[in-house]
Amino acid sequence: MTGARRVGFAMALATVTPICHSASFSDSWFLEPVVEDLEQPLAMRFSTNSDTAYIAQRQGQIIRVSLESPESSEPILDLSDEVSLIRDGGLLGLELDNATNQLFIQFTRNSASGGLESVLERIDLSTDPPVRHPIFSVPQYDGRHNGTDLHFGHDGMLYIAMGDGGGRDDPMNNGQNPATVTGSILRIDPYAGSNPEVAVCVIGDRAGIPADNPFINTPGSCPEIWAYGLRSPWRFSFDRLTSTMYIGDVGQEAFDEVNQMTPSEAGVNFGWQCREGLNDTSDSTDCDAIDAMGPVLALPHQNAPCDSIVGGYRYRGQIPQLWGLYVFGDFCTGDVVTAAASPTWSISVDLGIELEPFSLVSFAENADGELFLIDINGAVYRLSNSSFVFYGGFER
Repeated sequence: MTGARRVGFAMALATVTPICHSASFSDSWFLEPVVEDLEQPLAMRFSTNSDTAYIAQRQGQIIRVSLESPESSEPILDLSDEVSLIRDGGLLGLELDNATNQLFIQFTRNSASGGLESVLERIDLSTDPPVRHPIFSVPQYDGRHNGTDLHFGHDGMLYIAMGDGGGRDDPMNNGQNPATVTGSILRIDPYAGSNPEVAVCVIGDRAGIPADNPFINTPGSCPEIWAYGLRSPWRFSFDRLTSTMYIGDVGQEAFDEVNQMTPSEAGVNFGWQCREGLNDTSDSTDCDAIDAMGPVLALPHQNAPCDSIVGGYRYRGQIPQLWGLYVFGDFCTGDVVTAAASPTWSISVDLGIELEPFSLVSFAENADGELFLIDINGAVYRLSNSSFVFYGGFER
């Protein structure tokens, strides 16, 4: 295959272990470039047929591309005059509702008051040009750990990841404060009207709060919240078979995390800033009383000054060797990691990626469950195996 880059898998079993080098597991794995010459791509979503994809570029452009003829990419929307690139800012995430032809986007911009804010909007793709519908904006005082990712769940609700807003040690205590939406996973109904009996924090009358959200009847808490206690959840996903959510949370000093929650665990507290990975991080008496759920994987920082988890997907595609494994990675090292989720979490490390430079910033999953890796340097790759033939895509 012309242009394919090989990767290798190594299997190392440990519940919590450093990501370190090991021998190759197979020479048949490779990364196949499918879209190139992009400008800082950060996120991608697929249409139902798995051929057409929508790609968000950090500067504010959304492009539509056919993977069978990527040279014919089409610009959909350009927010570059509006998007702020300060610190962690930019057009950070998007989600596509194929049933309604609506695109949902997250980005940062300068607010009317002169600060920064994270913005969620719905883009109606059925019109020409597309029409923007604001849903909410959240003030960001530091420019880091902003709104980062969004997905529709199996229940048809829209889930949104929000970082704690930045600042060392979460100085605003956003992670442990359910009265603010930062440091949380939110859950809204983007097509429903507002309920005047529910005192919302950010969505106003532009969306609805599902009746089974855990804080909908809790005074002083934001009813938009589904889970809280997160620092910088850089990418999350749902297992397409079980509805279980997997969250990659970037740590501060010692650990990055993989957190897991099922729908029955709504309202869970993941612990930040009282806890990071396996460590208690605060002497505050307020932290003594929290009931926090620990991560399923705590990944020790090994590559100072940079370790930065990129949450991925539990693989449900057609490659038997990967079936059921959680595939994620690291922005700084470019490592791609697979984790066995049952019966005890254990990790295995991909060490054979020979792309220079390679800065993994996101994963994407198509309608067939196959995985794609997004390199912020300007390319999208598909994780492939030379012994397996894909259908419904561009390799036959």
